[in-house]
Order: sequence, then C-alpha cells, then structure tokens
Amino acid sequence: MEKSTQSEKFRLERHKIENQNSDGIVENPMWENKFKGSHSEKYGNSDFLTVVASLLLKSEIQPMQHKHSSKEPVRRENVTLKKRNKRRKVSRRTARKKKRREITKFSAAELSHPAAVVDKRPEVLAGVILPVFGDRPFTVHQVAPALEKAVDEIVTGKLGFWNFKNLTLVYADSQCDIAVAMNKAVIMAERKKVVVFFGPVCDYAVAPVARQAIYWDIPVITAGATAYDFHWGKAKTYRTLTRVGPANIQGLVEFLEDVFLESQWKRLKVIYDSTGQDKILYGFCHLLVEYMHIYLLSAESNITMDHQRLDIQDSPPDIDQVMRKEIGTDHSGE
Repeated sequence: MEKSTQSEKFRLERHKIENQNSDGIVENPMWENKFKGSHSEKYGNSDFLTVVASLLLKSEIQPMQHKHSSKEPVRRENVTLKKRNKRRKVSRRTARKKKRREITKFSAAELSHPAAVVDKRPEVLAGVILPVFGDRPFTVHQVAPALEKAVDEIVTGKLGFWNFKNLTLVYADSQCDIAVAMNKAVIMAERKKVVVFFGPVCDYAVAPVARQAIYWDIPVITAGATAYDFHWGKAKTYRTLTRVGPANIQGLVEFLEDVFLESQWKRLKVIYDSTGQDKILYGFCHLLVEYMHIYLLSAESNITMDHQRLDIQDSPPDIDQVMRKEIGTDHSGE
C-alpha cells in the first residue's frame, strides 16, 4: 500500500514537471532525496533526467531485460532466401553438367553430318490438274513422267539455285470439266497452299481457273487455252496464265491469212463438225473457227468469212448436198 502511494506521488510529481516550463526543469522534485546518497554527492544537484541518462550510459542502472535472448534472432525470410539461392546454384551446376554429358555423347562426325542441321527452308507444293482417263495427249499418265523428271532436276540443283526444302507434285483429275476443274483448283489453293498450277488444258476447264488465279496470285501453266479470249484478255483477265502448248491457233490463222493474201482470195467458207477432234481437245473445231472469225474481222485483209456447223455425230448429213447448198456459186471461183 505504501509503495503504491509513493508511486502515485512520483507520477503526479512527474506530470507536474512535464507541464512546467518547456525545458522540463522543476525545483526540488520529491524524488531528489532518492539520489542524495553516493549519486547526489557524485552528480550534485543535477537535473534528474540528466542523472538518469548518465546512469544508463555507465550501466549503473540496468535496463529491463527481454525475456528472450539478447542476441537478435535471424529472420526466417533471410534463411529461406539463402536456402533458395543455394538450391538454385546447385540446380544450375547440375544442369551444366548434364548438358556437358549430353554433348559428349555425340562424336564430331555426327555433329558435322548434314542430317544434324535442321533445314528451315519451306516445302513447295505444285498442283497438277489434268484428266486421268482418256486418249487425250495430255493425260496424267503421259505428262507425269516429264514433270517428275523436271522436279528431280530442280531439287538436285541441276538447273541452278534452289531455295526450297522440297518440291512435291499434287495431282487431281480435271475430267476436262468446268465445275470439276474449278473445284480441284479451289481445294489445292485454299487447303494445300500450292504455289503453281500445271493445267488444266481443256479450254472450258482452264478458263475459270485462270480467272480466279489472279486473285490467288498463283501462276497457271498450260498446254491448252487455245481460244481467242485467252489471247485477247491476257493483260487483264488472265495475267498469271502462261500458254506453252504445241497447238498455236493464232499461228494457224495467220498462215491462212497469208495464203489468201498471196492468192488474192477474198471470200472464205468454213464447214466444220461440232464434235470434230473432241478426243484431242473438247470443242477444238468450234474454238478454231471462232478464232479465225474474230481475227479476220479485226484484220485489214478485207477477207469475208462465213461458216456452217454440222452435227455429224447425231445426224450425219449428205456432204455433197451440203457442199452444193453452202458453197454454190457465191463462194466458188474468185
């Protein structure tokens, strides 16, 4: 009880000091007698706060000890970080050793072998759209050997620089049909991603493919495309088309024109079979007559031309009667 009363007095006296002048000095504090022993003789009438500070510095008054050890504990985070760094060093060292072991497995000959180098050059697909069956001179069975030989010479570098990994030919049956050939071309361009078309050859089959190829930016190489429209629309409608066929109708028409001019003939009558030479090229006779008619009209030769179409296969006519009727006296003589 006495101790609590004394502590209360100390608290009140300290509160009184703290609320005095700003320098915290108060005359004759009640705990001055507490330090009048050896401490008061040693320090005199010094301020209490100064005395306490001096005592603390000289360890004459020990501060309250912490329950735990005075040694500052090592943070768990630091321990975890050290262990993690140590594990990383070990794992890196292990990875380097493993890599060295893997490298030593291969001999110098294996590392220098061309197969060990990854070829990143692209593979090229070329589309071949030709009829598979029939007696036409441009079926797959007749054209494929020449194409395969050309591919072999290209890939082996016999024809010069080649910057592709491989060249593969993709075949499709055109059946010399408009719809079938166009369907095969769409599949090859959109799914197979071919870079060139070989064929179709039949005029009616190659026409839609060549028109669409300008939007795919794919070249079309054909032995057909003999109609006048392919010559007239080369610059615009058939920009990617290249005709390499032996049948050159333009050359044939120019030859006939020279013959007429040399002989001073002015009238021409053409009688043809609607299905003539279809076994070679469907509609060949019709395309030839059409080409002649358009060419002579646009030329300055003043040659007049007339034609008569016959359906010989369906109803064979009397040729003598047709000749007398169609030619007669109008086209005979000069």
